[in-house]
Amino acid sequence: MQSRNPTRRRVLSVLSVVSLASVALTTLVFRYGDEAYWPVMLAVSLPPVVFAIFPVILLIVSGVKRNWRMLGLNLAALLLVVGPIMGFHWRVKTVPLQGRAMRVMTWNVEKWSYGPDAIARGVRAQHPDVVCFQEAGDYPYVPGTQGEGLIAALPDYHFVRAGEIIVGSRWPIAKLAETPLPGPASRPALCVAVNMEGRKYTVVSAHLLPSDIDKHIFNARSPLNIYAQQFAARRQSQGVAVLRAMAALPGPKTLCGDFNIQPQSSSCRRLARVYPDAFEAAGRGYGYSLTADTPVERADHILVSRDVTVRDCWVPSLIASDHRAVVADIILPTPRSL
Repeated sequence: MQSRNPTRRRVLSVLSVVSLASVALTTLVFRYGDEAYWPVMLAVSLPPVVFAIFPVILLIVSGVKRNWRMLGLNLAALLLVVGPIMGFHWRVKTVPLQGRAMRVMTWNVEKWSYGPDAIARGVRAQHPDVVCFQEAGDYPYVPGTQGEGLIAALPDYHFVRAGEIIVGSRWPIAKLAETPLPGPASRPALCVAVNMEGRKYTVVSAHLLPSDIDKHIFNARSPLNIYAQQFAARRQSQGVAVLRAMAALPGPKTLCGDFNIQPQSSSCRRLARVYPDAFEAAGRGYGYSLTADTPVERADHILVSRDVTVRDCWVPSLIASDHRAVVADIILPTPRSL
């Protein structure tokens, strides 16, 4: 018995070091990795909480064995997971209200799976000034009034539609552009102008491609590395199209939508370098929106131009879709700063 203890201790030490090194590598991948490489795509497609499984197990074993050095090592690995890997954010203080405040909301309504009335109730509960919907088209296999039902249920809003995208506003609203994106033709980037007492504010709603890497693994028609390269190229072309469309639009801007990817992905990071992430700026916690019942991924995003200040950002506990909504209180620049 005594001779086996040193061996077990060495095994625990090796596994703990490997675990910490793996977590540290994953942290770097999330910060700098390119999803054109299939291991990176797989990593950013997984719910981040899965990276906590191995450190938690080793932490428990270290405690049971009273190996305090390895306990500290595994605690460090776990803190890396629950912090940067899982995307924990905590705003230190609320930005004082200076300028024109506006509440923006984005929500993938899952092809009206709960019905337009449930969506309307969720909108009224958050009372946004502007709301963007994805998967909000009219589907022949879905009963009921769908988009028109939502519009009828929210008479205080003005609406613009394009395919499966709807944008609503309490203020007068006008379509600026309908930018086609690689992927389904029914999911363009819908660009609208919100007219607030003579001031123009631009909102873009988009629904980007999912990686579907899990489906490809089980139904592979091409090598995984080829699939990752092809998907990354399509996703990058979507991002370029969105950024070009937004660059041509006037005034302060917000990009909302279901990006179908987590903020650690290279495609999401490219967008956020130009238009900062509202939740990273002013959110608390993890901001997970998918799935609604047990949220473990941050797939829905609100990005803003740099002349816009984010005062708060949160994910309300609304369940009327497989996604939860994301809401942000933003402060538009004063006329002098425009």
